[in-house]
Parts: sequence; structure tokens; C-alpha cells
Amino acid sequence: MGAMAATLKRAAKQWVRPLLIPVVRPWVRYLPYQAVRHTVWNRIVEPYMQCANYSFSGTTQFRAVICGNTEDVIQRYIFYFGVWEPNLTHFLSTRLREGDVFVDVGANIGYFALCASKLVGNTGKVIAIEASPTIFNQLLGNLQRNRTTNVEALNTAASEHAGNTSVFLAPKANIGETSTIPREGFRYECDVPADTLDNLLAARAATNVRMIKIDVEGGEWSVVAGMRGFLRTAPTHLEVMIELRPESLGHTADEILGEFRKAGFLPYRLDNDYSALSHMSRDFLRPARIRSSLTAQTDVIFSRIDADFL
Repeated sequence: MGAMAATLKRAAKQWVRPLLIPVVRPWVRYLPYQAVRHTVWNRIVEPYMQCANYSFSGTTQFRAVICGNTEDVIQRYIFYFGVWEPNLTHFLSTRLREGDVFVDVGANIGYFALCASKLVGNTGKVIAIEASPTIFNQLLGNLQRNRTTNVEALNTAASEHAGNTSVFLAPKANIGETSTIPREGFRYECDVPADTLDNLLAARAATNVRMIKIDVEGGEWSVVAGMRGFLRTAPTHLEVMIELRPESLGHTADEILGEFRKAGFLPYRLDNDYSALSHMSRDFLRPARIRSSLTAQTDVIFSRIDADFL
């Protein structure tokens, strides 16, 4: 009986679950009551479906088409909810306008690059930087299927110096953790070209940069050290979002805050709840001024605006 039960369970995962996933997805995204969507997620999707090896082509809330696989947490949330990091997505929508330039350092499969592409329009530009060749190919695929004409994708690593650097590919459960920093469970992918943001932006005459997003899983200091020149001469309206991980920087978060302080920037905390339930909410929190040291992973917006909230 035990062997038969195991066989039936495997068959259900292989054949039945892929049929049910696209049926359940609209319940999670479109049912009118949030409490009902929570129940569907908690009782059906989370225990039986969420980490399934299911390849999809789905539409985001800003009407971009993204292909991915629900084994990966970011791609899974995009599939079910049409959004990733809703507070940051909303913040971008309040900042970027037609004609702006958005720089996405650690672009992953292109979610934020595509979001920005819609916001800056035909007269604006997105520079999407992704070091991993494996992920870069997915990025290119998503850009091509959306027929973007205002995104320049670079398969390089933003760094403190020009040269080459190694890339370490994260497990399938979260490829977004891929980094130039080796970690247990990651596999060496290859060496890729590296350059400073100072050089990369100067080569593209990117003077009208409105926002830079930096999400490089431990390599934040190297990126910031390679953009000191740009920060000193950047337009006053520039804002920079960095996911800071004090435990893996090699430098303290206060040192990075200090680099921005020298260039006249002030730090703001952007709340980022990675739970599935937060991705069903329509309530957005404004970035709040940081007035103490950072001791845990924090999404920080650097701005020259002096206020309690952005």
C-alpha cells in the first residue's frame, strides 16, 4: 500500500498539479475579497502548488509579459500576483516619468526593467545590468517578447574596478540570490566582464538618470565604490535604491550610508515584506527617514530630499 500511495502521489504531482495551477491562479489574483484570496493561498497553493516546477507565461499588473518557472520565488510571485516587491513597484510608479533614465543593477529576469520601460516611455531609457549569463538570457527573452525598444541590456557586473569577476549561480528556489560573492550551495557559473558605474554611465552619456536600483546580493559596497564620481555630479533629483545586507557586505552599512552622505544623500527605509499575503494587499507604505544604524537587511532609498517621508 505504501508503494502504491507513493506512486499515486508522484503521478498527481506530475500530471494533475500542472492542470490545476492555471485554474487556481485567477482565484489568488482576482477574487474580490482579500480574505478569500488568503484562504486559497494558505490552504491550496502554499501546501500543494507554490514550489511546483511549472513553466509559465504571465502578465504583470503593469501589463508586461514575463516567462518563468514557479520553482523560483520571484517568478512564482509574478505568476500568481502579477507583482514583485509591491512597495518598490509602487514607489517607482510615483517617481519615473516620460523621458527619465532608470538604471537596474542586478536586473534578474527583467521585472523592474520592464516596469520602468513602461514608465519612462519612448523618450526615456532603461539600462539593465545583469552579470549572470544564464539569467541574462532570460532577461533578453522577456525584453524581446515585450518588444521593448528603450532598454539596453548589459551582461556585465557593476564593480569597483574594470576587469573580470566570477559569478556564482544560486539554487533554483531563488536565482535572484546569484552573486559575485561565493556562498555554500551556489555553483560557479563563469567569469564575466566587470566595470564601474562611473564608466558604464559615462559611455552612454546617461546624464538624466532619475533612479538607480542596486540589488546585487552582497556586492553592494563594490557597486557604490564604483559610482562615487557619478554621485558627486548626478542631477539633484537622482534617487538610489539599495538592498543592504550588513552581514554580507564586507563593509558596514554605515560605511555605505557615509558614502551617500558625502554626496548629499539622506537614507529612507522602504518596507519590504516578502510574504505572499503582502503581495495581495493594495496598501503601500511611504519610505521613512532612517535615523539610526542598520543591523538587518534593509531596502534603502537614498534621496537629496530632507523630510520624514518620501
